[in-house]
Amino acid sequence: MEEREKLVVLGHKLIQAGLVKGAGGNISIRKGNSMYVTPSGLGLGECREEDLVDIDISTGEYSHDTNVPTCEYLIHLNIYRKRQDVNVVVHAHPPHVIGICSAGAEIRPMTPDAAAYLYPIRQIPFITPGGQELADAVAGSVEDGTNTVVMENHGTVTLGRSCREAFMRTELLEEEAKIQSIACAAGNPHFLTDSQVQDIRNLNVEKYRQEKAAETDSI
Repeated sequence: MEEREKLVVLGHKLIQAGLVKGAGGNISIRKGNSMYVTPSGLGLGECREEDLVDIDISTGEYSHDTNVPTCEYLIHLNIYRKRQDVNVVVHAHPPHVIGICSAGAEIRPMTPDAAAYLYPIRQIPFITPGGQELADAVAGSVEDGTNTVVMENHGTVTLGRSCREAFMRTELLEEEAKIQSIACAAGNPHFLTDSQVQDIRNLNVEKYRQEKAAETDSI
């Protein structure tokens, strides 16, 4: 499957999973020294391969007969410049994550999958979308190898070596937010400790699963 086709499929998956609505969210995939990114004004479920905008990662230059890139393309550009291990960037609007973090709380680990795939999670305060300030804040949050970022009152950014890995991180983040909401409503939630998180991440089976997610071409 060619990169543009993978990105179109990823967009449909995010819509189907309820992680993006309307024309919100944006996604990109690296191809050599360039990246394909979704255009401004089109929903992820509407995008066709020919709608994607090709941007030179080094220069930031792009061209398309009719479309301009998402206003958040600087986030994607900055991440690819800083993280050579990242091939896919997903910016989504998962409602439970946004709700929890915009209420002043944080998404904390409650399950082994969250510990293995999501942590650490960086959370940044609201910054007006579409500009260099937000792009710099997100890119600065992932320089240390972090792959999951929550932007208060806005959405999430998850990174992956493959479409499947980036999608799984967004999907698991929303699932973890749902679990945390239920636990807090039911009583006293038990969060995994830093030591428990590290023990899970050190398991050979989890390392194997992570590598499989990174290698898998389809989602």
